[in-house]
Amino acid sequence: MSVRRRSIVYSGAIPSIVYTDNGQDAGAVTTHTFTGKSIGAASPTRTVLVLARYSSTSTTFSCTIGGNAATLVASFSLGTATHLRLFALNVPTGTTATIVTTSNASGDVFIAVAAAYDLLSTTPTATNGVYSGASSPTADLSLNVAANGVAFGYATFNTSGTFVWTGMTEQLDTTISSISHTVATYTATGAQSPLSVTVTRSANGCFGLSASFR
Repeated sequence: MSVRRRSIVYSGAIPSIVYTDNGQDAGAVTTHTFTGKSIGAASPTRTVLVLARYSSTSTTFSCTIGGNAATLVASFSLGTATHLRLFALNVPTGTTATIVTTSNASGDVFIAVAAAYDLLSTTPTATNGVYSGASSPTADLSLNVAANGVAFGYATFNTSGTFVWTGMTEQLDTTISSISHTVATYTATGAQSPLSVTVTRSANGCFGLSASFR
């Protein structure tokens, strides 16, 4: 007797992720406002992800999207003066939003925005934050990704440069005010344990943060 196998997605749809926007706000202030940022197509299942890079000695961090508080879901700090924080919030309506970041010490903030759809949870299934070291250009952001899961990655350094990703698809590669930034995303079919992810900068020094969701 033959048995026909079938796949069941209990959320009703397979998750997806799309990079939507970025912004830089310089200044010696603790609150930074990013107006009219693209957050993707409206959907009851949309989760907006905001990666915030804080260039300050802050110890507390928060973010609102459209006036609603987002949840901090992943973090990585390089020393005491550069901090990566990933926030998530279900935002079912609208295609743009005002994003506000707040910290307890002043400094520049860069944000990268993505929209994920049909997630089972806004809590990551895995995260990874790493620094390449001063004598290497490559950061290993490998992490586990569940079947039909998605992943988001961000990398940066305090000088200009360009980046090359393996394991994720690059969505952004830019230098703003002499600081380099890159974003990449990934959509899985089968489970990856782990998904091998590296990001290599055009000069030594690279640090970043990755997170996967299902």
